[in-house]
Amino acid sequence: MESVSIQIERILTEENTEIMSVRWNQDDSMIAIGCSDGYIKVYSDVGLVRALHCQKSGESMPVTSIRWKPPTGKTKNVLLATTCDGGIFQFHASTGRLMFSEVLENNQTLSCEYKPDASAFAVGCKDTAVRIYDEQSKVVITQLGPSLGYGPGHNSRVYALKWVDENMLVSGGWDNKIVIWDMRTNDIAREFFGPHICGDSLDVSGNTLLTGSYHSINQIQLWDIAEGKNIYSQTLRSSDNECLVYTAQFSKVDKMFAVGGSGSDEAYFYNFEPVTPLAVMANMTKPVYSIDFCNLTSRAAVGCGDGSTVICRIKKN
Repeated sequence: MESVSIQIERILTEENTEIMSVRWNQDDSMIAIGCSDGYIKVYSDVGLVRALHCQKSGESMPVTSIRWKPPTGKTKNVLLATTCDGGIFQFHASTGRLMFSEVLENNQTLSCEYKPDASAFAVGCKDTAVRIYDEQSKVVITQLGPSLGYGPGHNSRVYALKWVDENMLVSGGWDNKIVIWDMRTNDIAREFFGPHICGDSLDVSGNTLLTGSYHSINQIQLWDIAEGKNIYSQTLRSSDNECLVYTAQFSKVDKMFAVGGSGSDEAYFYNFEPVTPLAVMANMTKPVYSIDFCNLTSRAAVGCGDGSTVICRIKKN
């Protein structure tokens, strides 16, 4: 059986906070770390570059999601973030300049994702809606799903978003349902039932959808998007503890994926096609909330509830 070794290269530690979201920029020269104290720490290989404060007024609230804008035009290293008090923030990470901010009153913003061409971004909210913002004007151009009452879409919080391509957006949340939206009609193209999404725990590779559930069984599932069916399910247990998944992602350069969560407080790495276990990052003291693979190399960042972000290299044996 194929295996890999996990070589820890570096551990970035933030005091008195939890790491809720981690993301590498497009050339892997910087990593953004979203924290429960409302700060985003941006690091390069030489150290801390910026500390960005996501706060409009009053108390700082946890950062729920961060995304780098796909590079277009002259301005690079633009960072989008959401906070659990309804905040939406856009920074120029290189200079620390706040480019845009907005608060959705009496709401929570729980996830965000840029469209591949960077012309728009999506925000998943507590009120069950997925809001699509025009990147240039920062105006909501589409609202997917009901915000009040019954209608097509979600009926609970939306914790994860992923653009498949320019015309297809995937969303998931607390209602045990994955929705694939056709953005040409702003309507539902397909739905998958079962996954209970509580974090950034869905991803797409080709025609395959990966979901990680905050469940005691079938936490890891793969779905055939075109056929609309489940093609793989696994219950994840370690040392008599279920892993209640918060994060799941495909590698961007290798045929593998990773999941992490609470309960067992571990990160698990799997081969993809076929699915076989590769390695476990154990001995964590708190839950794993976020995993992000590098864009160009076989490295990953693992963000944990103890304030640590573990930078590791996944090396095939």
